[in-house]
Amino acid sequence: MKINFDSTTFQSLLHRANAEGKSIPKLVNELLTAVLTKEETNDKTEINTRS
Repeated sequence: MKINFDSTTFQSLLHRANAEGKSIPKLVNELLTAVLTKEETNDKTEINTRS
């Protein structure tokens, strides 16, 4: 998969990846997994509060 980032986002990812000692693909994978997991949790909570 190829993902293109604008230069500001790329620089932010590069800085954070370097600070955490990770590659950009590994960092992006971790960030996306965290966001998707949080969204799934929010969806489940939202469904339960409507019941």
